[in-house]
Amino acid sequence: MTLRRAIACILLAGSVGAGLMYFLDPKSGNRRRKMTVQQVLGAFHHSRARLVHTVRSNSARLYGLWQHLTHLKPTARPTPNDETLTQRVRSRVLRDPHLKHRININSEYGVVFLRGEVDHPEQIRHLEKEARGIPGVQGVHNLLHLPNTPAPMSI
Repeated sequence: MTLRRAIACILLAGSVGAGLMYFLDPKSGNRRRKMTVQQVLGAFHHSRARLVHTVRSNSARLYGLWQHLTHLKPTARPTPNDETLTQRVRSRVLRDPHLKHRININSEYGVVFLRGEVDHPEQIRHLEKEARGIPGVQGVHNLLHLPNTPAPMSI
């Protein structure tokens, strides 16, 4: 037997002896044993509760991820009729009350027609871009014009 092994055995025997003295003490041993059992059971229950919480949390996250991935693909929406499409374009394009009575909007078979007079060329491009961005719009015929310029007849 090597010296290292002998020292390990002596330390182990001493630790076991100290533990037995601690738990088998006639005066306080009973209380120490009961407290140790309660602490071990408490740690077990706490670990079990943490494990249950972790399992539930991870399963909820996986369910949420599954739902997210399931609904990534957009559902096909029915194409709105022309009146609905016209109202959608009006509600988005004519937010500026100054433009509300200067621009006429209608749609036919999904194609939106913008007619009227605006003050700046940027407004013409902006209004056309807004109209194109609405779901269901198949195309935009922009017949808007600036003041003192002839109105385009058709595109």
